[in-house]
Amino acid sequence: MEATLIRIAQFLLVMGLVCTPLTGQDTVPVQPAAKPRATETIQGNGSRLLLTPSRNKLQPAAPIERPATNRPLPAAGNKPDVTTILEFEILTTRQQADTSAQAWGKVFEKLGHKVSIRSAGEGATAGVVERPRGSLRFVTATAFLGRQGNLEFGQQSFTLDQSEQLGEWIGELVVYGAQGSPDGQPMWGLNRKQFEELYTLLAKPLPVSPAGMEVRQLLEALRRDHHIPLRLHTTLATQLDAAAEVVVVTGLHEGFSTGTGLAVALREVGAGFRPVRTPAGPVELEVLPLDQMKTPWPMGWEPKAETPRNRIVPALFKNNPVVELQDAPLGEVLVALAAETQTPIVVDERQCLARKVDVRTVVTSYPAKRNTAWILVLASTVRKAGLDYQVRQDEAGLGFILIAPFAPQAAAK
Repeated sequence: MEATLIRIAQFLLVMGLVCTPLTGQDTVPVQPAAKPRATETIQGNGSRLLLTPSRNKLQPAAPIERPATNRPLPAAGNKPDVTTILEFEILTTRQQADTSAQAWGKVFEKLGHKVSIRSAGEGATAGVVERPRGSLRFVTATAFLGRQGNLEFGQQSFTLDQSEQLGEWIGELVVYGAQGSPDGQPMWGLNRKQFEELYTLLAKPLPVSPAGMEVRQLLEALRRDHHIPLRLHTTLATQLDAAAEVVVVTGLHEGFSTGTGLAVALREVGAGFRPVRTPAGPVELEVLPLDQMKTPWPMGWEPKAETPRNRIVPALFKNNPVVELQDAPLGEVLVALAAETQTPIVVDERQCLARKVDVRTVVTSYPAKRNTAWILVLASTVRKAGLDYQVRQDEAGLGFILIAPFAPQAAAK
């Protein structure tokens, strides 16, 4: 029976490893093992893993296979400048007086635009449509004249005393076209087609290994060699120039898709990226400090609620013969779990350290139990440290675990 027992506490002492996929510049350096050994080979669910103590990282022996995508990569860079030609229409009904319509005509005249006023025919709709023609784009904004004399352009509505707001909105149409300014819009202001094309691009495997690369070097390699439309924001460029040491990425992110892998790598140095719809139309990926963004591209996506989690990370739901932990460093436990289940585990180290939790030094325990699912061991050990786990998927569907501080949810009223 002893031969069949798996005691992770003893296994951890043999490995002498810690798990911190994210190692920021402001973190405490990892202490090396007292007696460094050559690379050790272990078996995890029938798949070979290489554990390299000198690098303190978990490395898959072979790359993870991905479904091929046939859609071409969009070329980086902007299109030529686009000239916007605006057209405005006000639709009225027979019952409405024309006084307010005439008043709106004077408002548009003061704003430097002409507006046509006509009766709303059957099936008429309000809204903004765009017709691109080469370097020109014709934008037509059609509004219903409301009962109170207001203009209703679909999602936008203005009263006669809101000419200033109307002028600002018209300015956004000139710059951004029918989609308007991306600020404050869902999906970073992208329409469905733009988002799906970007998501498909970022679902491709991360084409470079970020480990050991300076941030600018990483971004330039992705932009120049792999046509990822990245742009370094001046705010982050200034911070990188002012840093006492060259800022490099130290974590290993092989196996992830481009979007999730880049988000994880950049978060290590306190940065992130977000899609930006440029005035000319193309979408760029703007890289800037995390504290300058409300909605950075996420480190993986939450699966649909109806999708069983045991289909996303199936190995974590398998039972093990016996598990027992006694004051084991949490980071080492995570390394062991990742190795045993072949499931990537990412630690949001910056958030953890902000809560004064260092996974490399905080210890955890788990009583000896038989036939316990690995997911229960994971949940118990991280929660004892004040952390929580989330099941995530990258853009290509790879399931993994994200470890971050516990965030209580507000109770529904």
